[in-house]
Amino acid sequence: MVVEEVDSRVQLVRVFNFSIANAHNYFVGGDGVLVHNVDPYDILFRQDSIGSTFGKDKWVPERWRGKSIVEAINEAKKLGRLPDDLVLNATKLNYDWVTLNNRTLYVAQQAELSQVHPIDKGEKGINQMNKLLKAAGLGGPVDSVKVRCK
Repeated sequence: MVVEEVDSRVQLVRVFNFSIANAHNYFVGGDGVLVHNVDPYDILFRQDSIGSTFGKDKWVPERWRGKSIVEAINEAKKLGRLPDDLVLNATKLNYDWVTLNNRTLYVAQQAELSQVHPIDKGEKGINQMNKLLKAAGLGGPVDSVKVRCK
């Protein structure tokens, strides 16, 4: 497939958050956009520990900056999904999904969500993940984290 044209539009549209049983990837819409349905426990962490609060960095949604991850877990449990402003960014490493935002993945797991829809950050995500793994002193992704208390 070759991209022949890109059309960018800004508009309000109704969207739906749903999962299809027994299907991890499926196509939606007339253009056949590929969507990923992933069990949060099938996604790896890029760190072996996380803080108990969200950071105050620019990439953390404003409403969650400095807030406890417990607050996000409780909201996700109540909604049955991640809150709209908590997006799970991830990248594929070989055949495994690896998160780029550990706290959001932890929220999904602790809220016992059966499916999440990671945003694939592609090659840029792999580059970011490698830098973060190196900074954390890890040789590769891990399957669980410990929450550090203040």
